[in-house]
This record gives sequence, structure tokens and C-alpha cells, in this order.
Amino acid sequence: MAVHWGVFIFWKNYHESIDSSIKLIAAKYKQCLFIDLHGHGHEKQRLELGYLVNGNSLRNPSSITPEQTSVFHLLQLNNSITVLQLLTRQNAFGTMMAAKGFSAVPSAQIPAPSVGDSHFDGGFNTGRFTGAAYPVVYGWQMEANNTGVRDNSSNRALSAKAFVQS
Repeated sequence: MAVHWGVFIFWKNYHESIDSSIKLIAAKYKQCLFIDLHGHGHEKQRLELGYLVNGNSLRNPSSITPEQTSVFHLLQLNNSITVLQLLTRQNAFGTMMAAKGFSAVPSAQIPAPSVGDSHFDGGFNTGRFTGAAYPVVYGWQMEANNTGVRDNSSNRALSAKAFVQS
């Protein structure tokens, strides 16, 4: 029982810390970018960007509604931008990362995972902190592959630079 209670306390403190940080940022700025960054061990060595849109929806982009995505609040700030522009077009984060040598899905280069491919589509944290309770927050989950991204300090520095520039 003590282990489970300890995990709960850690989880609670972690989420309260994010909540407090968002409140501080929101008090100073009109928008907040939330990135939930992890590493993945999937066979395909590419970044997996989770905007709360699953692979099937990415393969059928007409089914994606802005409200279901983790970038909905950003779309509300500028009604001339479409959800597909943010996910798979020229200025999409994944497209810019791929142009810098870091393959990503979704992007213009790979708009959707193939049927049967593993893909993280965004998790609890992304859904929670980009949802209705946080109207100035938008963002995504980013699952980073190992090879060429996080396998050594040089690649970590290169991918971090590409991330910031993108």
C-alpha cells in the first residue's frame, strides 16, 4: 500500500507543478505551449507527434475536427490557419523537424502512420493540459526515437537545436 500511495503523491505533485506553471505563464502571456516529451522504442526510428489524433484519423484527414485536437486553442487565435496546416503542411512542426533531418509523423513528408504502425497519438497529460480547463494552452506529445535523436550527447544537442528552431 505504501508504494501505491507514494506513486499517487508523486503523480499529484507532478500535475500540480504543471498546473502552477501554466497559471504563471497565463498570467503573463496570452498563450502557452505544452510539450509532453518522451522517448519511444518503436521499430520505426522517427518522431511521433501526438495531437490527440489517432493514426486512422490521420489517414482520413477529413475526419479530423479542430475541437478534438490538442492545438484547438491555437486555432482559435487565428482562424486563417487550419488543423491540417498545423499537422501536415509546410509550417507544421513535424514538417520543419523532418526538413532538419528528423523524420516525423505527422508531417508533410509522412502525413500518417501506415496501417499497423505503432503511433503515440497523445496521452493523458496532453489531453488534460490542452483541454477546456486550460483555454490558453495548446501543444502535443512528442515521442522521440532513439537512433539519431537521443542515442548520444551530440545527437541530443542536434535534435534539441532543431526542436527549438522548429
